[in-house]
Amino acid sequence: MLKPGGQMVYGTPVEKPFMVFMFSLLGHNIRDEHFSTEKEIEEAAHKAFSKGHVIHMQSTPPIAGSVYTVGNFVK
Repeated sequence: MLKPGGQMVYGTPVEKPFMVFMFSLLGHNIRDEHFSTEKEIEEAAHKAFSKGHVIHMQSTPPIAGSVYTVGNFVK
């Protein structure tokens, strides 16, 4: 979402190789819905906006790593 004044806020799921594999076993390509990875979105935001940060939301239990990222960038 792009807010007035040049602020962008977004959230995206983290792509995990295991998740991609499991969905492929079901005959579904998750890239059909999520055509960009969280890393590609973060890189594009850093290029387009002068400052910002990304928060990595951890899974429960945290052993699986982050499952979602939230970015907040300002022009």
